[in-house]
Amino acid sequence: MNNKTNWTEDERRYYEHVSQARPKNKRHMTKKEAWALFRKMLICAFGKYFDRSDIPALREAWNNYTDSLCKGGEISSRQYETWTNPF
Repeated sequence: MNNKTNWTEDERRYYEHVSQARPKNKRHMTKKEAWALFRKMLICAFGKYFDRSDIPALREAWNNYTDSLCKGGEISSRQYETWTNPF
């Protein structure tokens, strides 16, 4: 998910939705906001692809998600480096 050209159509639509929903005057999203969007993404867009007991896959998904947020300017490099993986 770290390269927009490799995203599925569902991933692309979800990212566009999230990007449009965020206020333009806000610099970076908080971990709480990122976590809420990630959970919503897993349930709504990708729930059928993830087994919630597959912890390594969930960890990888979180890492890819935060990587894409950092590269897209949604979070800072410091946030990306210091946020712990919730799984």
